[in-house]
Amino acid sequence: MEAFQPLYGKLWKFILSISRNRDDAKDILSETFLIAYEKFYTLKNERAFLSFLFTIASRLKNASVNKRKKYYSEEVFEFDDFAGNFISPEDETDIKLLYKTLDYLPAVQKEAIVLFEIFGFNRTEIADIQNTTVTNVKIRLYRGRKKLGQLINK
Repeated sequence: MEAFQPLYGKLWKFILSISRNRDDAKDILSETFLIAYEKFYTLKNERAFLSFLFTIASRLKNASVNKRKKYYSEEVFEFDDFAGNFISPEDETDIKLLYKTLDYLPAVQKEAIVLFEIFGFNRTEIADIQNTTVTNVKIRLYRGRKKLGQLINK
């Protein structure tokens, strides 16, 4: 587990942002590390390890959604999981609004926006994580941003 420590924070925030449920996020995180450990030998490029972890987490999340077909709309995680200690109340309100609004997007658009805008992955990495083409990622980002803008400006 110590080998994963530097990546833990980013991965936890990503999983929590796409699952929006602390218990599900813990399960996905544990399974992600287990699968990453078991499949580490398949990784061809060590620099792609973070993308490898995010891909596993994304696929586990999608599998759990397909199994249960359950959607969590309530906020069941602590905001401190996302924010640092030095955030203003105005920024905290804006960030909470953003995460609540992201929940109205289709899962693939939400995930693409979170990976691109919040975690800084490039379009090619997102395409690998989402198992799609770069063109589809561009479309998801465009449509997701457009819909977010509409929802926020209501």
